[in-house]
Amino acid sequence: TGMYRQHRDAAPMSMIGKALAGSVLGFVLCAQVVALGLWYLPAHGQATLVAALILFFPGWIAVMAGSFMCSSACRAWLLLGILDLIGMVALRWIHHGVTV
Repeated sequence: TGMYRQHRDAAPMSMIGKALAGSVLGFVLCAQVVALGLWYLPAHGQATLVAALILFFPGWIAVMAGSFMCSSACRAWLLLGILDLIGMVALRWIHHGVTV
C-alpha cells in the first residue's frame, strides 16, 4: 500500500505542475506566436492588432489545456520550455533581419 499512497499523493502535485507550465510558459508561447504572426503582416499587423489580441486568449487556454496531455509535469515544462526557446530564437532572427 506504500507505493499506492506515494502515487496517489504525487498526482495533485503533477496536476499543479502541469497547470503552472501551461499558464506561465503557455502565456509566453502564445505571445510569441502572435508576435510572429503580426510581424509578417503588412505594416506589422497594425490594422489587425486587436483581433490578434482577442485570438491570443483562446490560444493560451488551448496551450494550458494541452499541457495536461503530457504524462508528467516535468515533460510539460520541458516541452513548453523547448517551444518557448524556439519562439525566442525565431523572434531574435526576425529582429536582426534574418528571413526564413
